[in-house]
Amino acid sequence: MDQEKRLPGLRIRGELQPSFALIDMVSQMKESNTVLWIPPSKCSKRDAEIQNNLKEKPAVLSLEQQMVKLAATEEHITVDTSTDLQLQWALQRRGLAFDQCTLVNHDTHEAWVQQLLGQLTRDAPAGFAKVTTSQIIRADRELFTIMAQEIQGTLQPNQRGELPMDLKLRELRTDPRVTMFLLPLPKNTAPAEKAASSTAPPKT
Repeated sequence: MDQEKRLPGLRIRGELQPSFALIDMVSQMKESNTVLWIPPSKCSKRDAEIQNNLKEKPAVLSLEQQMVKLAATEEHITVDTSTDLQLQWALQRRGLAFDQCTLVNHDTHEAWVQQLLGQLTRDAPAGFAKVTTSQIIRADRELFTIMAQEIQGTLQPNQRGELPMDLKLRELRTDPRVTMFLLPLPKNTAPAEKAASSTAPPKT
């Protein structure tokens, strides 16, 4: 695989191999020059796609151009991101798909993935909660939303061979509009205080 030759030490197999559906989504972005956020829940792997295609799917009747057609229903692959490792694999598959379609270099996307996941292991200051998975997904979504707003025109390489999405991702990684979602939030002490007051003896 040409991609493995370009990325020495990386075996694009199993959990890291993007599904054809994921690659198609990224390819469509390039063809339409439209930046879209692809959430981890849609970053499926090739193995799951193969297993899904082997299943017997119920057929449905449809009417197209006054002709009745019998076709199998399409099932969307469910991507499990319930653990930090599964979330990492999903994001890395997306990065490999971006790299394969020459929209974002693998190193650039991987740096962003590590920045996101690194927040999950950081200790929070006293009185603050640790950063949650929902926060890093929100930051990821915000980055691509801003990217879609600020990139006008083609997603093809410029005259210097630079990729517009790659340049913008490098820029937005440290943008306050994105990093604000990666800050620890104050702990909510209201429920504890309410519970304590409910168990206190009544005043006489």
